[in-house]
Amino acid sequence: MNQDSAELPDILIERGSYTTRCGYVGEEDPISTFRTPSISVEAQFRKIFEEALKVDPVQYKVVIVKNAMSTQKDLKDDADLLFTKIHIKACAFVSAQTGILFSWVNKGSSGLIIDIGYESTLVVPIIELMTRMDHVATISIAGRAIEQFIINKLLKHGISKNIIEKNRDQLFPYLMKDYFYFDSQSEHDFEREAIETRKKSLPNYMHLQDKEGKSIKLSLPSPILPPKLIIEKDNSNYLSFSEEINKNILKIFESFGIENLGSHMEFDHDPYTSWWVGRIIITGGASNILGLRSLLLRELLKTVEIKRYRDSNRAPSSPLIDLKFRDVAFTIRNVPPEHDHSSWLGASIISSLKRFKKEFVLKEDYQNNPDIIFRLDNKEMWKSLYNDY
Repeated sequence: MNQDSAELPDILIERGSYTTRCGYVGEEDPISTFRTPSISVEAQFRKIFEEALKVDPVQYKVVIVKNAMSTQKDLKDDADLLFTKIHIKACAFVSAQTGILFSWVNKGSSGLIIDIGYESTLVVPIIELMTRMDHVATISIAGRAIEQFIINKLLKHGISKNIIEKNRDQLFPYLMKDYFYFDSQSEHDFEREAIETRKKSLPNYMHLQDKEGKSIKLSLPSPILPPKLIIEKDNSNYLSFSEEINKNILKIFESFGIENLGSHMEFDHDPYTSWWVGRIIITGGASNILGLRSLLLRELLKTVEIKRYRDSNRAPSSPLIDLKFRDVAFTIRNVPPEHDHSSWLGASIISSLKRFKKEFVLKEDYQNNPDIIFRLDNKEMWKSLYNDY
C-alpha cells in the first residue's frame, strides 16, 4: 500500500490453534483464512503480514484476538514479539468469546459461550462484557479428538498415512464440515433436515490435487460418526464430552442465574414466563460437524432440570432452541456453519468503535511500561464500548 500511514486501516488477526484469520478492522469478513501452520509464532505472524496481507507491518496498528484462557504472559509474549521483532506501530487485544457475543447479541451484554475449538472446548460466562475467569471451564475433548477418529477411519479404509499427511489441508476442511456427520436420532433435532439432505446427495469419494496438479480420486469410508465419541467416557476422562458440557452449564446457571445471562422478554400468552433470549451460544470450528450440536442438545435434555419449551412456535430447523431451566425459559443459539468466523467478526465490530481507538498501546509506551498492555481488562472501559455499540 502506498497510502499515508494516517489513512491505513487497522489490522485484525485471530491466530487460533486450528485456523488463522486476518484482515482489517471494520470489515465483515477476513481477507485470508488458512489452517494455522506448525511453525514458530514469529514465523506465523510474518506469514500473515507478508503472504496473506502483503503489507509492511511497521506502519500499522494491530488488534489481536485471543481466547478467554490466554494469560497475561501470553499477551505479553505476543506484544513483545510484535513490537521488537515485527516492529508494528501499536497493538490491542480482544477476547474471542466477547467477540462472539457482539456478533450474535442485539441487546444485552452478558451470555454463556460454548466454544468448541480444535484443541479444547471452552464454556465461558460473560457478565456485563467481562469474562468471568473464575467460572471458565476448559474441556480437553474437542475437534482434534474427532479429527483423530476420522484419521483412524481413513487408515482402516485403506488410505495411506502418506496421502493423509501430504493432503491434510485439502482433506480435513471438507471431511469435517461437508462429509462426516452424527446421524439424527429424533424428529426434534434441528439439524435433521440437513442430515437427511446430506444422506441423499453425498458422494462416497473425493478428488485431491497433488503438488504436480494431478487429480487423485479417493474412496471414502462411511460418513456416519458414532455418538459414543461424544456421550461415552474414554480411559483418560472421568466424564464424557457431553457430561462435561452439561455439568458446567448447570454450574454456571446456579452461580449466576439465567436472569444474569440475557435480556428479559414476556409473551402475552404466558405472562408468568421469563424468557432470556439468545444468550447461550454454541459456536467454534468443531461445532460445524453436522449433527454434533443436535447430539449435545439431546444429551442436555436428559438432565433433570432442563426441558424443551413446549409452547415454542419456531420451525424444527431453526438454530434457536427454546428450553426451560426449572421455571425459567431461555434460548440456545446455534451459530450456523457459514458464520464460523463469529469471533473475528465480533472483534472487528468492537475494534471499529470510536472508544476502542483510545485503547491501542503504542510501541514507545509499551517499552516504557509493558504492563500497560493489560488495561483492556477493565469493566468501565467495556461498558463504555458497549454504550458506543
